Amino acid sequence: GASSGLQTTASDYVGAVTFNTGAGPTFNASGRFDDKTFQINRAELEATAALGPVTASATYFFLRNDPNNDLAPGPASVVHGAASVNLSDTWRAFDSLAYDLANSALAGDSVGLAFDNSCLTVSVTYDETRKNYLSSVEPDRAINFRLELRTLGTAAVSGNLNSLKNG
Repeated sequence: GASSGLQTTASDYVGAVTFNTGAGPTFNASGRFDDKTFQINRAELEATAALGPVTASATYFFLRNDPNNDLAPGPASVVHGAASVNLSDTWRAFDSLAYDLANSALAGDSVGLAFDNSCLTVSVTYDETRKNYLSSVEPDRAINFRLELRTLGTAAVSGNLNSLKNG
C-alpha cells in the first residue's frame, strides 16, 4: 500500500540489531529507511531487563507517515513501558503504559494478572485505549480473558466496558 516501502519495484531498506549482554539486559534497534534518501521511515528502540522477580521493558517507536490512520496520518512518536512481577512460581502481575510524544498525550494503559505453568496460561487484563486522545472522547475500556494451552492453542474473549454505562 501507499507509504509501505513496497509500492515501487525497489523496496525500502530494513535492518535490525540486537545486543544481548548475557547478564540480563537486552537491547534491540530496528528501522526502515527510504530507498533513495535513507531517511528514517520507521524506527524502534527497545531495552529489556530482568532483575529477580521483575521484568521491565521500555520501547521508543517512530513512524514517519501512517496513511492508514485517519486521526493522525502524520508522524507518530510513542514511548511504551511495561513491567511484570512474579508474585509466586505460577502467578504474575503486569502493566503497561503508552505515551504519544508527538501529541503529549497518554495513548493507552493496561494492568493484568496471570497464572502460568508448564501446560497453560490464564490471564485477565483491564485495558484503556485512547484512539482519539486529542478530543474529549472517552477511552475504550475493556476486560480481556485469555487461555493458552501450550500444545493446543489460544482462546481469547474481550468485553467492551464502555457499552455497560448506565444511561
